[in-house]
Amino acid sequence: MDKLTRYLILLFFFIVFLALAPVIVLYVSGTNLDDQGYNQTGVLDIQSEPSNAEIFLNDEAAGSTPAKIRFVNQGTYQIKISKPGYWDWNKDLYVKSNQVTYAGFNSDLILMLPKNDPQVISQELITHATLQENNLVYTDSQNTIKTFAVSRPEKIRTVLAAKQPIADLKPSHKPELIEIHYTDNTMDLLNVNDNKIEALPSQFKQADEIFITRDDAVFAKIGQDLWQSKPGSGVANKISSQVASIYVIENTLYYVQFNSPDLLVTAQWDGSKLINQQTLVSQQPWSENQKVTLYSTARRELFILADQNLYRVNQNLELVAEQVVWVDLNSVRGELTYRTPTGIWFYNFISSKTVQLYRSSEDLPKATVRTELGYGFIATPSGILAVETDTRNNQNTYLIYNSSPNIKTLITNNNEQILVLNQDTYQISQIKIK
Repeated sequence: MDKLTRYLILLFFFIVFLALAPVIVLYVSGTNLDDQGYNQTGVLDIQSEPSNAEIFLNDEAAGSTPAKIRFVNQGTYQIKISKPGYWDWNKDLYVKSNQVTYAGFNSDLILMLPKNDPQVISQELITHATLQENNLVYTDSQNTIKTFAVSRPEKIRTVLAAKQPIADLKPSHKPELIEIHYTDNTMDLLNVNDNKIEALPSQFKQADEIFITRDDAVFAKIGQDLWQSKPGSGVANKISSQVASIYVIENTLYYVQFNSPDLLVTAQWDGSKLINQQTLVSQQPWSENQKVTLYSTARRELFILADQNLYRVNQNLELVAEQVVWVDLNSVRGELTYRTPTGIWFYNFISSKTVQLYRSSEDLPKATVRTELGYGFIATPSGILAVETDTRNNQNTYLIYNSSPNIKTLITNNNEQILVLNQDTYQISQIKIK
């Protein structure tokens, strides 16, 4: 190859580079050329579970999930994700130029809820029920306590034939223990692993609040007194009086006091006594005629509900909400839901702010938010609503269970099913959500 030819080849590639360079720069910068000139564009990231759902932007097909749609002109778009057998997901989102806009809110992933009819999972008449991890513990019409794994409802195990009428079953703060509440306002602790009642002092059967430490010491608030015992000992020791509410995490005890400037106190249980007692909050004490309840997450984030005012405990009490009717706190998951006269709210632990999930003046008895799913589940007079926690435009709401209002809802720990106890028909049904 002679010298002239080499120069011509180099010149050719230089001219090609000069021609393509603006295009490359425009591509990298996200600039789009249309009939109105050059426009800065953004990227729209859409991912769903399950994947392979159809995407529509302003009613036009735009591929399937997962997708990163590039060169989207800045503006608001109607986004729809659709898949057979699932509820459509719709959202109006504003796409900004030079940014990635995620269709998912709490995470990049949008959970699409399946459309499925509730399946009755037991032919027995069930009067009361609760969940122990992913096991259903329930009472039948003969006042017998039974259990089965939700994944294998045919494998029923009889736990105990109760000797007196049962009013309710509730989970305790230890996974293997269930609180049995009787119609005479007494209670027992049932170990569902060995089918035995944990022997407690007689006065503990009328406890308002009961907690068990990591090494099995039992603390109970009875009236305004704080008591401690050991299962099987039959001996109860009074520790303190003027106590409004208690909470125990592992071997740490928290308690709120009446008529004392030391409003919230914490102490460690060393196996035989309380040590390292410290005051967490000091302020004007509450009076004895106020109803006070202490709540905590597993991360020791403390809340107090006092006279329908909900506070978060930091160095002082920070008012979260007023006129609070009820509070639902999943301590392990760190999910707090509450109701006011205006509707259902939940606490966002990341932003430390409250978010209104659902606006309603109805007396809604139960709601649970699962932030990792991106939905709250509300028992309404019409049935169970799944309401999206993403409150950006067009909050998706689905009626996933249509029934009478007299129902109790339970969500499995693996977030795969909702169990619904219809207290009119005494049947329990399963709704798959994943």
